[in-house]
Amino acid sequence: MLSFAALWISMSACIPTYMLASGLIGGGMNWWQAILTIFLGNLIVLIPMILNAHAGTLYGIPFPVYCRASFGTKGANVPAILRALVACGWFASRRGSAVRRSTKSA
Repeated sequence: MLSFAALWISMSACIPTYMLASGLIGGGMNWWQAILTIFLGNLIVLIPMILNAHAGTLYGIPFPVYCRASFGTKGANVPAILRALVACGWFASRRGSAVRRSTKSA
């Protein structure tokens, strides 16, 4: 359970989360409302993430193998590709925020 908590905390401590908090505060929220909103959003994401990861950690199987039970051998490629596209989008988002921050300070 400690590793899930560490994953959740590390997921929350990143530049896009800080940018979201500053945007919420800039939009009129108090600092505690912004923190509560981000906390609730991360909690909503955490629940399916733990449910998805539980079988993989329990049986030691990766996500695509875990999906074969639900989607079949060929159909398991669809969630794997969707997961890869989300990872690419998240990487682009983080890279874009880092580039914007580095060009503003220069």
